[in-house]
Amino acid sequence: MNKKLQLAIRIIISLALLAYIVNKITLKAVLEAISGADLKYVPAIVLLFLISFLIKAVNYRLLTAPLAKISAVRLLKISVLTWVAGMFAPGKVGELSVIYFLNKQGIPLGAATAVSVLDKLITISVLTVTAAIGLALFLDKTEAIQIVALLIIGLVGLIMLIASSKARYLIRRFVLGKYESRFAGFSRHLLEYTKNNKLLLLYNYGLAILWLYVSAIIIWLGLLSVGVRTPVADVFLINSASLIVSIIPVTLGGLGARETAAVLLFEKAGMPAAQILGGYLVITIISNALAIGVSLYAILRKKVLA
Repeated sequence: MNKKLQLAIRIIISLALLAYIVNKITLKAVLEAISGADLKYVPAIVLLFLISFLIKAVNYRLLTAPLAKISAVRLLKISVLTWVAGMFAPGKVGELSVIYFLNKQGIPLGAATAVSVLDKLITISVLTVTAAIGLALFLDKTEAIQIVALLIIGLVGLIMLIASSKARYLIRRFVLGKYESRFAGFSRHLLEYTKNNKLLLLYNYGLAILWLYVSAIIIWLGLLSVGVRTPVADVFLINSASLIVSIIPVTLGGLGARETAAVLLFEKAGMPAAQILGGYLVITIISNALAIGVSLYAILRKKVLA
């Protein structure tokens, strides 16, 4: 399918989901929530975004430690630029741009791909556990069991797909094609890292949990800005569930899917839907402004990773 058509379809799906949830609440109520947002929380939200970039940079440092010595400044730039790419690509697929950035630092494509895949596996496995807890708390038992079962099946299927030599062969044969040789070393590095760096792997899981917690506090502050007071623990669990949904590559950077899932789950917890969506959109506005600002800076500098 033509890339421009794919982008158009994902934008339409994102807008359709937002339109659905806004129509369910009424546009007037959502606009009132956003227009009444307390701007004093904005600096704290921006600061927490910066902290989340630092956490990711440390995470990349641990994942790349056996491969190369990359400066902390470069890793921070990679963290920020990868996040920006993820903001504008379907289902956060843009975050795979870390492969390109790591390759520019001298890490072979196969090893860089293994780093990216391992990072995603760690994040998704943590999200699956925390989302499962959230769904069990806020949904009916039958609904929760069905969705959690699907999450577990999806995670196990993903791990089996990566571990399967036949699946890797098919990817090399039909996806990578003539570029297959450039990605040599993927399986070896993935296996060696998980086998020889168990302590680093444990640290990576700890950083993933910390990153999710910081993300939850960002959402919590966004909700506070529109007058919604709810425990951070609830935000942490519900945000995990909405992040899982946003990973599905059918929307633009998870836009629409994330907000819809969050509103429906917070409603189950007895929170006002208009203010919840308003709080999420406040965060969306701030994050997009940051992403656009970073993009413009990178374009003007051109050699941002030089």
